[in-house]
Amino acid sequence: MMAAGILAITAQKLHLPTLKACLGMQIFAVIASVFNMVHTMTFFESHMVHSCWYDWDGHNETDDMGKLCRQLQASSAASIHCYAGELLVQLALVTISATLAVYCCKVVQCCSPASRMVSNAETRPNHTSRAHRSSASNAD
Repeated sequence: MMAAGILAITAQKLHLPTLKACLGMQIFAVIASVFNMVHTMTFFESHMVHSCWYDWDGHNETDDMGKLCRQLQASSAASIHCYAGELLVQLALVTISATLAVYCCKVVQCCSPASRMVSNAETRPNHTSRAHRSSASNAD
């Protein structure tokens, strides 16, 4: 991500090879950010403590296992905010990288030299006679 950001800053000079490198790095940054976002979501779901494994019936609530279970549930509930913040950061990275990739793509098209297309079209000389042109204008 750092390399993509540095290339985006240096691409402000509109140097064509730098713009192309910036485009490639931004595409890579989008893919990496989406991968990180998916990884964060799966990590979050797999590490949530939804309910306590400890059987409360018949046990003293002050024993060590009960305390540990309640602490894990409390920390799991608090970690939701951390994961939500991490997902927001990842979403911002995806958005910024995609926006810069679109910008680089448009600028590369503008800054590239015009292509030289060879045209095989033949131009035909206008062989209409004056009489034909004057009769066509009289018909109108």
